[in-house]
Amino acid sequence: MDNALLGALIGASAALGGAFGVELFREHREGRRRALAARAELSALARLIEFRQLKQGLVDCRNAARDGKVLRLSMHLRYDPVPTTRLLLSNPGGVDSTVLQLAADVVANADGLKADLNRLSDHPVDSEDAMLQSDDPEQAAALYESMRRHLAHFLGRIAELERAVDRAYPPWPLAYA
Repeated sequence: MDNALLGALIGASAALGGAFGVELFREHREGRRRALAARAELSALARLIEFRQLKQGLVDCRNAARDGKVLRLSMHLRYDPVPTTRLLLSNPGGVDSTVLQLAADVVANADGLKADLNRLSDHPVDSEDAMLQSDDPEQAAALYESMRRHLAHFLGRIAELERAVDRAYPPWPLAYA
């Protein structure tokens, strides 16, 4: 009787362990898929920022303000630039913790940059809710320099996230070696 009970316990444990292992593998595979999708989205966003020359636009506006002329950079973002990365954060199962931390930072920085760019685009210089006043070029230069540094930080965090995803989820067939 004791052998039968022991056999039943061992059999049940093996069945549960196998099911648990399969579930962990599935969760890791889904986390990998979401992390790679977020990486692709952010890589494309970084290339778009480079193509649109946003950094150079901020530098040009900053330099003009330093010369006493306040210019408005107009680049309105009507859509969420990081929906896939947001989705990664809303369903974090199976995703590497470093990737999640970097994704949260990237989303927060994207939201901040989007808000600043939209406010600049929506409110002309000297208007009631404007961030810029034509009689205060020093403030305009400081704002554009701050936004340039914010953009550089944002792009740096994207690069860090790309490296973290590459480390956490190496390409097949070595992914599960």
